[in-house]
Amino acid sequence: MKKLILSIAFVIGLISPAFSQDSGLERWAGPWLGLNGSSWNQGSGTKGSEYGIDLGYNYGIGDSGLIIGVELSQSNSTTTNVANSKNSSMSVSLVGGYAMSETIFGYVSGGRASDHKGPTYNGTYKGTKMAIGLDYALSSTVSIGADYSSTNYSNAALKTKKGFGLNLRVGF
Repeated sequence: MKKLILSIAFVIGLISPAFSQDSGLERWAGPWLGLNGSSWNQGSGTKGSEYGIDLGYNYGIGDSGLIIGVELSQSNSTTTNVANSKNSSMSVSLVGGYAMSETIFGYVSGGRASDHKGPTYNGTYKGTKMAIGLDYALSSTVSIGADYSSTNYSNAALKTKKGFGLNLRVGF
């Protein structure tokens, strides 16, 4: 996962001069609210889907195109091969990214996550969450994006959730 994040950050660094005419900070900085949906896999045949809401705030650093932020996420999850398996999870992450233009924003995020009680298992499992993604502006306030995330838990029953997600975000 670390190699993937470093590789994508390197590629973003290589292509960013092509987008340097306008940093796009105005479009990507500030508060935002979003909807998320994803599919995930634990690698042991257990997989499912997730949907929820995100809330965040991004801050632009000068005219550099660099953006830092924070993101809170709440999701509901369904496991496809376990009957009546509905669980909920929450995460808080720090976000670092680059506004390549007014329409393209690439980012990485990392933070803490917890998976809460549900019919699949009892208890709350805590772990770390990493993600890498790309957002595309549809208008001055609405964007759509895709990301890949991996959440690693320190529990034998729930070790890792890896998945691909889609996001729809509205900035204020």
